[in-house]
Amino acid sequence: MFLVERALRSILRQDILPEKVILLDQNNDGFLDLADDLKSNSIFEQIVCNKISVSKARNMILKHNISQDWIVFCDDDGYFADNYSLIFAAILKNDPQIEVISGSILRDDNYEFYTKRHQIGGSLKKFANQKLLMGSNFAVRTKVFIKLNGFDENFGAGAFYGSSEETDFAWKVYYDSRRAEFFKELQVIHVRPYNSNLQQSLSKAWRYGFGKGALVSKWLMKGKYQVFFEAIEMTIVPLLKVIFSLFSLNIKNILINLVVLISRYVGLLAFPAFFVFEKFQHRQEIKIST
Repeated sequence: MFLVERALRSILRQDILPEKVILLDQNNDGFLDLADDLKSNSIFEQIVCNKISVSKARNMILKHNISQDWIVFCDDDGYFADNYSLIFAAILKNDPQIEVISGSILRDDNYEFYTKRHQIGGSLKKFANQKLLMGSNFAVRTKVFIKLNGFDENFGAGAFYGSSEETDFAWKVYYDSRRAEFFKELQVIHVRPYNSNLQQSLSKAWRYGFGKGALVSKWLMKGKYQVFFEAIEMTIVPLLKVIFSLFSLNIKNILINLVVLISRYVGLLAFPAFFVFEKFQHRQEIKIST
């Protein structure tokens, strides 16, 4: 509850207020009973969503008849920097034709960049930089989100492939030649990664790795061979992290990155197998119905 209210208040204290704030309430214990000042705010809307998958929940916007030009996404465990709206407005003024905007993410424990990738930055015009777009801080023109059919609901937290929905969307944006860019100064503050106990961290590492491997497999099957370099990176990076962690005797990091590496290759191999199975099942259903 605290994290959700923190996120909402960060929006409502912006210098430029949005026309609408929508909370997709996926609380398993019933309707989130937020503070009265939040519930009574005229621009706030709380939608109860029993969709387990974050991608399915976010795609509800496709059916919500959004009239606003832009959709800005933020996780419930993140919050907007105080100058977010002013920077966002300046970006639109400088580039009125831009269609997708990605910002950086800072850790809420030390305010350092969430990843080295965000610290370095880069342009979304390059395929290698597509992972700068993260679901906890990006914006897309509503008409573009609709045109690209939102997120792939097979990916993301709560889905079978438990991660990588934002990278999948970024690749759709890239291959559809949409005007997109990353802005380091547009910041969201987020809880630090792997801040839970070892068992929970390993479970999260498996889900994220499995989704990443499946994503690479999906796009290789589409014939997008630039993704092959992603397959190389998804092997090298966790291996290097294991080696560095060995020197520091960081057992938790060693285990997490071993799980990440293994689960990525399980996902890589599992996606085509399930893809073939689903196609076969679909054909059988057509035969039965005819």
